[in-house]
Amino acid sequence: MLSGYFAPLDNQLGRPPKLVDPFGGNARLRRANTPDHLVDSLPGGTRIAQFWLGAGSGDRADLRSAEFFQQLLQIRQPQVTLKVVPGGGHTMITWRALIPPMLEWMTPRLAREVTVEQAQRDRAAQKAAAAKRKKAAAKKAAGRSSPPA
Repeated sequence: MLSGYFAPLDNQLGRPPKLVDPFGGNARLRRANTPDHLVDSLPGGTRIAQFWLGAGSGDRADLRSAEFFQQLLQIRQPQVTLKVVPGGGHTMITWRALIPPMLEWMTPRLAREVTVEQAQRDRAAQKAAAAKRKKAAAKKAAGRSSPPA
């Protein structure tokens, strides 16, 4: 998560701008879209997606939010990565600096997930083929053991 928000913010719309709740006052939807709340409310042992966090040190509020979220994640994902760009703010310059280390972290994990998923598919296909062969063999054997008509 690159300088992401850990709780949804109201949007500014119109002229003059006014704050508008993106969830229309629905507290359940707001909580469901609040990573802090979501992670904190999960039962122990629940698997969660892997997180990589990045923020700029120049935006103290973003950095504090990222550090807090990192602490919440530590319970379920030890060694959560939090990269901090010295002096960076909530800007594209900061995010550009964070893209290479994020990709270095993410790429081997995605490759591993694809490999595991492909192996699972291969095993399922082999199991289905074996079941099909067994069924065909049983049918063939049943045809040989039937008395001629």
